[in-house]
Amino acid sequence: MQELTRPFELTFEYVKADYKEPFIYYGLEQNPSQEWIERSIPMYLEFIDNF
Repeated sequence: MQELTRPFELTFEYVKADYKEPFIYYGLEQNPSQEWIERSIPMYLEFIDNF
């Protein structure tokens, strides 16, 4: 995923903006069960809190 988002990171560097890596949670598109989604919520909230 870092290779795919590298152009965005470089653009942020160019305009002197603060780049933050995106929240990435693999496998959700293959197993969208309620349990799988609920497991992702705490991780996403922690990601948001770290901004």
